[in-house]
Amino acid sequence: MGEWVGDLLFSPEVIAKLATKHNLSPEQVKQAITCDAQDRDYWEDHPVYGRRLIVLGTDADGTQIIAYLRPIDANDGLWRCLTAIRMG
Repeated sequence: MGEWVGDLLFSPEVIAKLATKHNLSPEQVKQAITCDAQDRDYWEDHPVYGRRLIVLGTDADGTQIIAYLRPIDANDGLWRCLTAIRMG
């Protein structure tokens, strides 16, 4: 596995976007991708959004989730969630 994702922080704007646009809670995202739960991760250098970690995982209900993260302290596994989307 690539990067350690131990915990995620969510801004109030991201929490609102997850709920209203993507029908997800921060808890679902955490469950799918933190503490070695992720299926896959990779870095992307996006021309508009910059460098970000893309992480794919599945929550306990079988919902596949893709999350876009920026490091706060990657060595300690602390990341900021930029957004997350249900896959499929």
